Amino acid sequence: MVLPWLILTILVLATVTAWRLPTVVRLREARRPARPPAVRGSRRTGPCSALILYGEGGDELVHALAARGVRTVLRSADHLTVDILGNVACIREQVTQRDLADFGLVHIRDHRLPPGLLSTISCYLSAHRRTLVNGDSLGGARSGLAAPSRLHQYVKLALFGENVPDTAHLPASRLSPSFDMLAARFGTPFVLKPMYACAGELTRLIGEDAELAETLRDRRHRGLLFLAQRYVPNNGTFLIWVLGAEVRLVIHRCSTDGSQITSRAGASHATLFEPDGFDDDVKRTAVRCADLFGYDIAAVTVVQDRVTRLWYVLGVNGSPAIGEGPFSTEVSRVYADFAARRLRADVPSVTREGRQA
Repeated sequence: MVLPWLILTILVLATVTAWRLPTVVRLREARRPARPPAVRGSRRTGPCSALILYGEGGDELVHALAARGVRTVLRSADHLTVDILGNVACIREQVTQRDLADFGLVHIRDHRLPPGLLSTISCYLSAHRRTLVNGDSLGGARSGLAAPSRLHQYVKLALFGENVPDTAHLPASRLSPSFDMLAARFGTPFVLKPMYACAGELTRLIGEDAELAETLRDRRHRGLLFLAQRYVPNNGTFLIWVLGAEVRLVIHRCSTDGSQITSRAGASHATLFEPDGFDDDVKRTAVRCADLFGYDIAAVTVVQDRVTRLWYVLGVNGSPAIGEGPFSTEVSRVYADFAARRLRADVPSVTREGRQA
């Protein structure tokens, strides 16, 4: 009697399972996330695309690469723009508005690319794990020992999550007629500053089209590359001295000539702050910035927006003036202390990659 009942039980279970299986499968399919639809007209070109800068006369090269399945674009430096919004950076070629990170390979064919722009492109592509052909060799001979340009700094800081003012770099040929576009983006006044900090005294606040045109016509500006940047309303800037991964001095600088730009020599007065009483988050930001560029000694300039209270990094100087300028005695003292500790091997060394050894 047990065997017939066992067989009947098995048949019932099999019937129930067969009836429920399609429902279970349908439920699982319903829970499975749908694949995103293909985006038509996407700018991403994929790894089989190449961008060649200064590729004039490269038609034969384009055809040879096309025969191997590689789509190639030829551009000059005048076709590149750099945009930084908060902590997001983007470099595009302007003909088709494609991001350089969308190309599987970028090749610099010769030495006509400005070193500051070259180092910026190299930093940007490295962060996106893209290949820059000839980047190291072209940059090393011309700028290997030079400080990175402001543009390079802003892009690298943004790529690593630090807050910098919204910034744009336009080719010189496009900068002069772009006042309306820049004013709409940054408001007025906006800041116009040279790509290299060594020309910092040429930084200007631009409020009118005529001011932009006059600045660019100035003989002192011949051959300079400029950045346009949102002006951060402030009550002065702070110069944070980082030595051996520690904040040792904080100097507040406030303009005295009405320009509200404190980078001009002799145009500001300074006040010394005790590091222990300064904002801990800002101090950590300064240490990260020095470490990011591999500096044992750095003066990091930051500014606080007096409206939003947000902090921004304006620059990281790896060769600050020691023994001159405001509070030179205090700066010399903390430097001597750092040097003595370094000789006793008490201070961690920072490698060029920005990591403690």
